[in-house]
Amino acid sequence: MKSAGVNLVMTVIGFTMSIMFIVFVCTRLICARIQLIASRRSFPVASRSDLTMLERGLHGLEPVVVAKFPTKKYSDACFSASEDAQCIVCLSEYHANDILRILPYCGHFFHVTCIDTWLQQHSTCPVCRLSLRESSEKKRLMQPLFSSAIRYHFGTR
Repeated sequence: MKSAGVNLVMTVIGFTMSIMFIVFVCTRLICARIQLIASRRSFPVASRSDLTMLERGLHGLEPVVVAKFPTKKYSDACFSASEDAQCIVCLSEYHANDILRILPYCGHFFHVTCIDTWLQQHSTCPVCRLSLRESSEKKRLMQPLFSSAIRYHFGTR
């Protein structure tokens, strides 16, 4: 008779544990669904430009922002003493007729097409990883830095 009682107790415990597991899984699914719905509500119906920013995942920079970064020909005097004769993005040598884009704050320079492609996916300099996102605090606190080529040209070597 004792074994029948033990079997009954084990059956009840197993059934109770199964029910608790099912309740736990259902609760997690319901909570996940509620959070998903809440996060969708936090994004209002957006215009197409907002959607491209969301699609980009907040990683890259807007093309309008990138277009504001200065450009110069590699044959310009400020690059004549440059130790950086190779584009870090595409790994090819610079030529006299190449147009280079100079990044703000760090002063690193790259082929325009290379860095524009990079900045569609990233918001940092490929060399020093300095963020290129505009913020009023960054503008106030940081003075522009320059790479060796730019520093030499301005006499701050």
